[in-house]
Amino acid sequence: MCLDFTVKWQSRPGQPWCEVQGSVDQRPFLQYDSDSNKVQSLGYLGEKVNATKAWTELTHMLKEVGQELRMILPDIKLEKTRNRGPPTLQTKLSCQHESGACIGASWQFGFNGQTALLLDTMNMNWTVTDARARGIQEDWENNRNLAENFKKISRGDCCYLLKDLLEHWGGNAGAHSTIIKGPRYPTVFTHQVNCMDLLNTHHLLRLNFHCQEIWRK
Repeated sequence: MCLDFTVKWQSRPGQPWCEVQGSVDQRPFLQYDSDSNKVQSLGYLGEKVNATKAWTELTHMLKEVGQELRMILPDIKLEKTRNRGPPTLQTKLSCQHESGACIGASWQFGFNGQTALLLDTMNMNWTVTDARARGIQEDWENNRNLAENFKKISRGDCCYLLKDLLEHWGGNAGAHSTIIKGPRYPTVFTHQVNCMDLLNTHHLLRLNFHCQEIWRK
């Protein structure tokens, strides 16, 4: 399951400061925005679960995570940048559940459309993909409460809810072939990555980044 958050510290009247799009196996099943404060189900997958307890808990989690991400925005300072005020934060929360267990969980953080940080919460390894975010990574890694919260949300809440949702979908969301209704809001996560690819290639990304650092030298 992938949950793509776009969070702004401030927004214009009538515009949401937080938008979320959720998908399972690349199939959209929900979208949320802070302006309406409602989660809208999409397609067969969304309609199948939008009256369940898991849906209610997921709705609550989306709102809480959005608020928590917004609260850390004022403290984000990118190195060597002239931008005034907090950047727009794009966050991808990914989790994978199989055979009764959570087998993958991660966060991807981007600022103003540029991917900057990856956190594999299965082993709590950080990868910096934008050198300007190195200070942010160090601050977050040293903040034990924040790091544990990232771990709890991805390995705990996300995997737990995915397990419940899969039970309603018959254990395999990808088995359902359906036409997905178009979202009411455009996708603003400009650097989308397949969430399973993100989980499976996390170490490859780290290796590639380190190779690039060596080549620059």
